[in-house]
Amino acid sequence: MVGGAAREAPDGPGEHEAVVKAYDDALRLRRELGQNALVVDDLAGLARVAVAQGQRGRALELVNEIVTWLEANGSGGIDDPLQAYLTCYRILRSTADGDAPAMGRARAILSTAHADLLEQADRVRDPALRRSFLEGVAANREILAEWEAQEIRS
Repeated sequence: MVGGAAREAPDGPGEHEAVVKAYDDALRLRRELGQNALVVDDLAGLARVAVAQGQRGRALELVNEIVTWLEANGSGGIDDPLQAYLTCYRILRSTADGDAPAMGRARAILSTAHADLLEQADRVRDPALRRSFLEGVAANREILAEWEAQEIRS
């Protein structure tokens, strides 16, 4: 299901297999078509499902693949880069287990997401639309909340 796989992790365990299959199918197809940037969206979806299934190690493997892609290629061409950044941040933060370098990596991902979000928001001239963009889009709102929470913890 290219572009149609669920954005969020499934609600129940019975749905996990179907969602994983949809993401795996999309991943395979995108790789066959050479749509390498779009693979990131499917990897992020698989990472969210892995977390929902309690598979932290698998989620971290997927996030490492995403981060490697982002570091080498940037976020251009990714369908939903802010959601991908948010997924990476959350998984890195939740698996850091007090590891300072791992937390630093998570913070760097969040910093990039925050900067990209603000850059996009700055291009929206109408104040009401800008506010809607920042507050009405779940991933955008969550990035801002995570950023504020990090600033408070620092």
